[in-house]
Amino acid sequence: MKTLKRFLLFIAGICLLIACSKSDKFWGDEPLGNTLKNGKAEPVMVTVPFKADFVLGYTDMFVNEDMCNKDDPWNNNDPVDATNPILWIVTDGSGTGTHMGNFTSHCEFCCNTFTGRYGNASGVFIAANGDKLFWDNWGQVVMPEPGDPDHYINKWDDPWKITGGTGRFKGATGSGMTHSYNTTLDDVSHHSWTGTITLVRGKQ
Repeated sequence: MKTLKRFLLFIAGICLLIACSKSDKFWGDEPLGNTLKNGKAEPVMVTVPFKADFVLGYTDMFVNEDMCNKDDPWNNNDPVDATNPILWIVTDGSGTGTHMGNFTSHCEFCCNTFTGRYGNASGVFIAANGDKLFWDNWGQVVMPEPGDPDHYINKWDDPWKITGGTGRFKGATGSGMTHSYNTTLDDVSHHSWTGTITLVRGKQ
């Protein structure tokens, strides 16, 4: 009987040893030692196409050369006078975008009315759930060219850059080009932006 008990204890010890040696090897697909050493995994960033179509209405504009910083490169120190001042312009509107759905938008920027150059522009897209995507934009408004629709008053095809965000857009980066214009058909500016956005995987 004693011999049987000793044999059973021996077998139980071997089984326990095997179980322990296996359990500390893997945690899911990751070795347990690595999981404990590495801690929380770093977020994986992915870059995907981005497109936004929206309109902006002009809600305010006034002469303010101080806010626009005449020495900023966008202004190029072009001539400014009472007929062609530097304006601070405020716009609000709405549209739709990939990874956003319906959104509202707000933008403020400076414009040199002598040359059409604009800058110091900062804006935000706000998704329906409140997540925000921040961006900058700069360039020059130009007159319509041959081949443009007859209703164009002016247009601008310039770079834009994503500068961050909140919610699923926290830490977002990206860039692209605008296609924007004013028209005789209404009193809002029209915008179609394309490019890419880089987000944490799973948030897009």
